[in-house]
Amino acid sequence: MSRYQITSSAGVDMGTYEADSPEGALDAMARDAGYLDRADAAEVAGPFTGTVIEVTGPALVDYETGATIREATEQETSDSIAQAKRDGGAGVISVEGRSCYVDGVSE
Repeated sequence: MSRYQITSSAGVDMGTYEADSPEGALDAMARDAGYLDRADAAEVAGPFTGTVIEVTGPALVDYETGATIREATEQETSDSIAQAKRDGGAGVISVEGRSCYVDGVSE
């Protein structure tokens, strides 16, 4: 499975979802919103017109919820690795006031 970051056409981050395809990620987002799938959501709200981008690098993950936020920056990756080495934990760092860690790092 891959991770996909979904952004609305207005530039709003709609979340990052694990799925086998971009279409599967849109289905997951629609289910989170209370629909059966993206086709069901499109009947009510119209077709999705934003972007779906595969997160290919290390991911920034919310420490409290375990939800993938987005692809981690190089600085966030470096900071998380350093923190993990210091405390032997998950490498929790603060990003915009949110406790996060970087997942998918091989070192």
